[in-house]
Amino acid sequence: STVDEAIQKTNEIIEKTKRLKKGLMQELLTKGIGHKEFKDTEIGRIPKEWEVVRLRDLVKRFVSGGTPSTKEPRFWNGDIPWITSAHITKWYVDSGERYITKEGLERSATNIVPKGNVIVATRVGIGKSAFNLIDIAINQDLTGLIIDKHKVNAEFLVWYLISPRVIRILLSFTRGTTIKGISRRDLERLKVPLPSLSEQQKIAKILSTVDKRLEIERKRKEKLERIKKALMDLLLTGKIRIKVKT
Repeated sequence: STVDEAIQKTNEIIEKTKRLKKGLMQELLTKGIGHKEFKDTEIGRIPKEWEVVRLRDLVKRFVSGGTPSTKEPRFWNGDIPWITSAHITKWYVDSGERYITKEGLERSATNIVPKGNVIVATRVGIGKSAFNLIDIAINQDLTGLIIDKHKVNAEFLVWYLISPRVIRILLSFTRGTTIKGISRRDLERLKVPLPSLSEQQKIAKILSTVDKRLEIERKRKEKLERIKKALMDLLLTGKIRIKVKT
């Protein structure tokens, strides 16, 4: 019961933090920090100092991906991290889903996205985007955005791309019957509100801090659930006997 109570309290903190994160995303990505004057634009009301640009204006190069042949063992179990959209579960990526060899990289359509850039799901998993903390190769469901760091902060761009409004826009771009995807042209023309670089960094830091808090609480919940399971196994099977006062 004590562990259950702790799990319930952690759940409440998680839900409150999720609501805070959602509210902050809405507020910061449309109103920014400390602005008094606003203007109406094609993407809604934003601070007067902000610009509206196309995604292509912020990206130096779009990188496509691919998968080395799984029939060739020499292409796999190397030291180059490689991912599919299934591996993107957070706003950042810091590890590979699988690892490929240099030969696998050179003899397939995959490409490496240098660390500090942005990865977007443009086929399977549309709506997922991540900031890559490491150099990483990508599969055909992903597109790497090699950003112009003089114009945009990678973390800010990711937070914008995973905001509910933008996910809806990206989903509206999908085409195809069996496997739906977003064309490069549609991705390039996505409109982005652009604060100054310093404000972008501040917004990204606030949202990243809240998300880290959420991650800590989720890990705490997982740990408590493991403790509960272990206690049930020990106590309800008699592996540990408890002295009962009469």
